[in-house]
Amino acid sequence: MRYSICFLLSLVPWLAEAQESRQSELVAYVGRDVSAMGVSEKEAFITLFRSVSENDKALPPFGEDNWEFVPQSLYEFADPAFRFFVEIAPGFGHPGFCGLRIHIFDDGWKPVRVDAFSTGYRQRITGVYKAKSIMLDTEVLVVKTVYATLPEVMPNDKQTEAPQFRLQFYAIVDGSLMLVRIEDDQGKLILNSYSDWTVPAIGMNYPKGTTQELCELLSSGPDPQRLALLAWVTGDHMNSDIKRVEGVSQEPVESSQAYEELTRSPKFEETVRDLRLCEIDWIREYAEKIQFGE
Repeated sequence: MRYSICFLLSLVPWLAEAQESRQSELVAYVGRDVSAMGVSEKEAFITLFRSVSENDKALPPFGEDNWEFVPQSLYEFADPAFRFFVEIAPGFGHPGFCGLRIHIFDDGWKPVRVDAFSTGYRQRITGVYKAKSIMLDTEVLVVKTVYATLPEVMPNDKQTEAPQFRLQFYAIVDGSLMLVRIEDDQGKLILNSYSDWTVPAIGMNYPKGTTQELCELLSSGPDPQRLALLAWVTGDHMNSDIKRVEGVSQEPVESSQAYEELTRSPKFEETVRDLRLCEIDWIREYAEKIQFGE
């Protein structure tokens, strides 16, 4: 028995090294589109990815074509260091939901957690890519969607029109990809909605903190954090007094209460008025959407 235990203990360093080796192999796949890989390379990637992931929902067995999420690409943001793998629920078939599942890694390519969120209802994802945002001077993940209404339910005079697209921009905020802006094909700002009873909001819910802390963040915080907070606060919100229905997508009561407390604060109004003079267009545009009975 003693020798068996010693043998098992001797395997621990070897197993750790093997895990680190598999994690380092992921670097070779950064920026690669999994859907564009050949059959053997795609199978090798999926096998590698599953071997390093501690999440039992990571990538279904190779060869299953009916999965909800489709493997897309492995990304690495340089500043700050942020590594993540994206899966897409593209919204194919009858118009419905589309979304992303994000597998996040630490700086040693060890899995940290998995985030999943909606990117729209009756929308279809047509592209996901990394870009450098001139507005924020940082890297962002861009999601492009088009309206996904089926041709048979569209008016005849609309069926030949090219579908209008939307762009969603996600930046790193507190170790997650947070929505900072939605715009249409003309670059016009689109506000989010948290109040619908059947359609989940786009992106992850935000924020965390007291009213004082959130006002200070809006006033002088990093730009991605400020935009993520503004994207949340300018959306439609559900009244905290409305009873929630189990099994239906609705804004959490805590989020509604945080919104109501923040927007009733005199400090918030003062902060927003200052933001209307901000030199950053995206921040100023959000601030101009917030009204105080003027």
